[in-house]
Amino acid sequence: MSQAVYMDSDTMVRWDAMRRFTDNDFVNTATVNGLLEDASGDTVDGSAFSMPYTSGSSGRYQGVIVDTLSLTEGARYTIVITAFSGTLKAVRRVPVIAQFRGAS
Repeated sequence: MSQAVYMDSDTMVRWDAMRRFTDNDFVNTATVNGLLEDASGDTVDGSAFSMPYTSGSSGRYQGVIVDTLSLTEGARYTIVITAFSGTLKAVRRVPVIAQFRGAS
C-alpha cells in the first residue's frame, strides 16, 4: 500500500534516525532537501522543500510538502529526499498517491 501526499493540505515528510553507514552514528548535521516527482519523473512545480534537523532528536529531519501544489487525485508521485553529510550522500524515494485527507 502506498503512502499519501495530500491535496489541499500540507503533508509532513520525515526521515527518522538518519545514520552514517561508516560508523552507524546518528547524523544530526546533514543538509536535507526534498521534492515531488510525477509518474514521468518530472519535478512538480513548486514542490521543493527543505528538511531541517529536529533539535534534540537522534537523526530526525522534517519538512512539509505545501498544500498549494497542483496534483491529480489518484495519480502516483514519488517523494525524493536527498541528504548530504560531508562527502556522503543518501537518497530516499517514497512512492505516494495523491488524495484528499479524510474526515477522521
